[in-house]
Amino acid sequence: MPTTRSVTRVALEARRRVIRRERSSPDDQIRRRLIIRPNGEQHWQPGFGTFPPPAELPVPAEVWIRFSEPRAQNYPEPINGPIQWDFVRWLDASRTQWADRKIDIYFLSFDLVSIKTDLFERLRAIRDRNLRWQTNLLTDGKNIASTAMLDQLLRSTLDEVQIYVAGLGESAINVKVLGAVKDLVDLRSARRQNHPKIICRLCSHLTGGTKSISEISQWAKQVGIDRLEVVDNQTEEKRLWAL
Repeated sequence: MPTTRSVTRVALEARRRVIRRERSSPDDQIRRRLIIRPNGEQHWQPGFGTFPPPAELPVPAEVWIRFSEPRAQNYPEPINGPIQWDFVRWLDASRTQWADRKIDIYFLSFDLVSIKTDLFERLRAIRDRNLRWQTNLLTDGKNIASTAMLDQLLRSTLDEVQIYVAGLGESAINVKVLGAVKDLVDLRSARRQNHPKIICRLCSHLTGGTKSISEISQWAKQVGIDRLEVVDNQTEEKRLWAL
């Protein structure tokens, strides 16, 4: 039987929770995304009516770090004269505010630009600072096909590798990328690992090519990837590049 004291304590705790919700700023309820371009330029989504000073910036729910710019037709021209962006310096400045918060980090690479050095150095920097942020690599798979790259992916602290097996804006499946995905799954199985999660994403605008969506679904089951997701091309471009 609950006592009068225990009932009163529960009621007080419930009241405190209500008061905290009432006092919280509407801005605290917004899931914001911080986008960092290859030259270090930063954008927030959604934006701010009046941009706050650095000390008052909110904690983002997601940080999207681009190794390359999108090839979407309606995206503005890249900034000329790339600026050297110091990831470690940015990380050290950010973690004083964000260390105990849940943040998803997305590294985006959709071309043949080498990501070997930058990606793994950044992952090590996050690990060395004991930041329990989820880290994800989003790629079209063209730059992970080498054996050395597959080995480094499995040795890294990545939580997920999301691979667009048809890329974006392409009308056919890239067979070489399928081979790289299978090699990654096989190597992970041989090492008896369950990380990183391997997810293939397929845009629903495919018009033909060597394989159909139904064939890819069957292939995914045989290979043993963790998940296959069929997505809309335009929606995915907006998600990735914040168009």
